[in-house]
Amino acid sequence: MHPGEMKAGVRTPFGVVAEVLSTSPVMFAGWELDYAAWLVRLEDGAVRLLTTNHGGICGMPADELAERIRETEDCASQLRALQARAAELGA
Repeated sequence: MHPGEMKAGVRTPFGVVAEVLSTSPVMFAGWELDYAAWLVRLEDGAVRLLTTNHGGICGMPADELAERIRETEDCASQLRALQARAAELGA
């Protein structure tokens, strides 16, 4: 699901989205379809963190969110090291 496709009225396994409170890209190595997360308020008032799994909407537990953050920070660190090495070698 494209990040812009999550909006009020979307049916999820947890209920119907009443409002999208926040959207974030998810840096997930190896997956083409699972690259967004949303914080939504459902019509029943519940607030849920959602993502996708193989393109289908699912919940995102806090530990999974923490893992995605660690992966993103690790990737950024490796990219900075690559950038520094390339500059050092004049690439």
